[in-house]
Amino acid sequence: EDIRVDSEHLGREIPIRASITDQSASMYGLSCVQKGDMKLTMGTGSFMDVNTSDKPHASLEGLYPLVGWQFSSHKSRPVYLVEGSSYGTGGLIEFCKSKGLFSTLEETSDLASSVPNSGGVVFAMGFSGLQDPAMQEPGSIMGFLHQSESTERAHLVRALLESVAFRVKQIYDTMLKETEFQFKTIRVDGGCSRNDFLCQLIADLTRVRVWRPSQTESSIVGVAKLISDCERSDRLDHPVEEQDEVEVDGTEFLPRLELYEQHMSMYTVWNMEMSVCWCSDTTQMRFEHESPASKSALLSHDGSWF
Repeated sequence: EDIRVDSEHLGREIPIRASITDQSASMYGLSCVQKGDMKLTMGTGSFMDVNTSDKPHASLEGLYPLVGWQFSSHKSRPVYLVEGSSYGTGGLIEFCKSKGLFSTLEETSDLASSVPNSGGVVFAMGFSGLQDPAMQEPGSIMGFLHQSESTERAHLVRALLESVAFRVKQIYDTMLKETEFQFKTIRVDGGCSRNDFLCQLIADLTRVRVWRPSQTESSIVGVAKLISDCERSDRLDHPVEEQDEVEVDGTEFLPRLELYEQHMSMYTVWNMEMSVCWCSDTTQMRFEHESPASKSALLSHDGSWF
């Protein structure tokens, strides 16, 4: 029997055909319906998910299992996902935008590409804490490290975008370590995925093809597809989730293997600096290792620079 919205609320009874969470809907919208398919949503946070088919994944490194979807049809089986996340991606970009570093996210791609590297600048990200894998310091703070007199706005923007890609690299490496999958494509969506520099850097760091659909809001697409498939699931001779993957119009980013070592060198520096500092209140800072560059870093906390 159908579940329906009470007519008192909307004037008529409306059947509820599907109920699904954000990241699961995104997976379905990106056609990540085969075991081992991977997607990356970069919006309010960075969420990397992998289809583990009918077996939930138990993690020792901070990843967590999710229910993907299941159709009511007796032919269907539950599909599970494993997820790694980094909160605050959109928040830190909006924060830097509010401080006048750039006007729109779109312009940051050209700015970051206008310089060959970040000029040694590292952006330590810590909005909303740092989720596993890697660090979960509740008092972590954010800021630009290793600035000099030659630092330009383009270097800061590049360091900011690199930090987002480096967090994705951490999560990706954990996925490789914990699962048996060898990933061939990372499908991306979310507002930040519209940044070409970011997508290309992720492809370079992971050495995996990145594919971005022309419609980057995949969750709503997933809900629409799910409702459509629910309507016809009883008529199929095989489960919906075992159908062929479909890639509609989009943009492909292929890894530039010749740049891998260069990017990894900066990634190593960033990894080290991410353990430099965190604070227990608005004034106290603790350094796990100290260096002149760290001591002179420009840091932000609670929306202010100090």
